[in-house]
Amino acid sequence: DGWHYSRLFAEAMQLMATGATAGDAAVVRDNLRAIADFITTDQGRYVFSAAVVRPMVNRYLPAVETNLQALPPGRSSWRDELAYGSTMKFYARTVGLVPGLWGYGLEAGDSGFAEWTLKTASGVFKELKVGFGLAHAGLTLSVKRGDRLETVTVHSGGGDTGWLTIPEEFLGTPEITLVVAGSNSGPSGAIWMCNARMEALIE
Repeated sequence: DGWHYSRLFAEAMQLMATGATAGDAAVVRDNLRAIADFITTDQGRYVFSAAVVRPMVNRYLPAVETNLQALPPGRSSWRDELAYGSTMKFYARTVGLVPGLWGYGLEAGDSGFAEWTLKTASGVFKELKVGFGLAHAGLTLSVKRGDRLETVTVHSGGGDTGWLTIPEEFLGTPEITLVVAGSNSGPSGAIWMCNARMEALIE
C-alpha cells in the first residue's frame, strides 16, 4: 500500500508542476483525496511518510477541490500558493510567465499575463472578487470581452493587492475571463505573483 500511495503522490505533484488541463486537475484531486484518507489509518501513519505528506495534502487539496470552471450556485472561494503555477494553470492560458517554486516569475525586461477563465456550473456570476500576493510590484487586472480588454484596476505596488472587485457591468454571465498582467523592467528575472484567491456568488 505504501508504494501505491507513494505513486499517487508522485503523480499528483508532477501534475501540479506540469499539468495543464481540467483533466489533470481531476487526477490530482482524486489522488490527494485517496492519500488524505489513507494517512488517517493506522497503517498509513507508519507505511507512508505522513508527517511530510500531510502538510502538502492540506496545502493543495482545498485548492484542487474547487473546479473554477464549474462553480456551483451559492458562494465559492478558492486560494492557491501558485507553486509551479499550481491549480491556477489548469484554468488559465499564460504567456511570458515563468512558473517556479514560489509562483509565477517574469524574465528580465519582459512582461507576461495569465488569461484566467472562470465559469459557473449553472446560474450566473452575481459577485466576483480576486486578490493576489506580489513579490514584484505591479499588476493590471482586466476583463476580456471578445477581442477587447477592459481594464478593471491597476495595482502599482507589491505585497498583497487586497480584494479587487469585478464591477457589476461585467457580471450577470456564466463565464468571465480575467487577464492578470505584469511586467519586469529590471536587469534580472524576478518572482512576480506568489498567490491568488477568488470569491464568487453564483445565482
